[in-house]
Order: sequence, then structure tokens, then C-alpha cells
Amino acid sequence: MSKPERVRALWHLLADPLLSDAFRGPVLRGLHLAGGFRIQALERLSPLELADRAAVKCSPAVLPVEAALREVHLRDRRPLLCAFLEALGLPHQNNGTVEAANLPDADVTPSKVSEAVAVLASCYSADDVALYLLTLLALAG
Repeated sequence: MSKPERVRALWHLLADPLLSDAFRGPVLRGLHLAGGFRIQALERLSPLELADRAAVKCSPAVLPVEAALREVHLRDRRPLLCAFLEALGLPHQNNGTVEAANLPDADVTPSKVSEAVAVLASCYSADDVALYLLTLLALAG
């Protein structure tokens, strides 16, 4: 990913009022560790300034975006996560955790995924569903 693409992606995460709380902390810590910046000084920067510095100074390993994405869904959007798992027929705990031992028996087909997405789309906003699906793709590697 080029620097402008990294800046744009980070800026969207930092500027989004629903996501910024989950991402701002990891970005501040990543910049503090990578560049020796003081947290207090970083807190005064705009989302665009933070994104620009993070894109230059931080490797993906230093910015725990993966952890922040998980936190958003496990903390703030757990009902959506659980609804998706239920629509797929995947047994899970009420917190959205799926035991790895249950996955080999799961019969998740493309048509089942399409049906599960339709269930989400009927209950949640398009933005929430899109963020969840993009997160699944990003974390799947």
C-alpha cells in the first residue's frame, strides 16, 4: 500500500465519529513507540495529521489496527456479530466467540453467507453491515 493510500485509510478510521475512539488510542501508542512522540503532543493533532505521521513512521505491526477492528465489533457491535453467526448456523457464546473446535463441522456455503448478509441487511444499517464485512475480509488476510 502506498503512503497516500495508508494516509487515506488511516484518516477515514480516525475521522469517523463511530470508529475514532477505537482507533485513536492504538494509533497514538504506535506513533509514540515508533517515533518517540509524546502522547500529549499527539493528542492535539487532527485526524489527517495523525494519519500522515502514522503512515510514515509506523509499520503495520506497530499499529494494532487488527486489534482495534476486533474491539469495535466485540465491544460496540456484538449484536450484529452474533446475528451473523446465528444466521450462518455457527454455535457461539453470547459474546460472539466461536470455539475453533466447532468450525470443522460448520457447513458454511456461499449461499449461506449470502443469506446471512441479507439477514444483517434487514436488521442493521448498510454502513454497519459494510464495515463488518470489510473487517471480516481484512482480518481473513
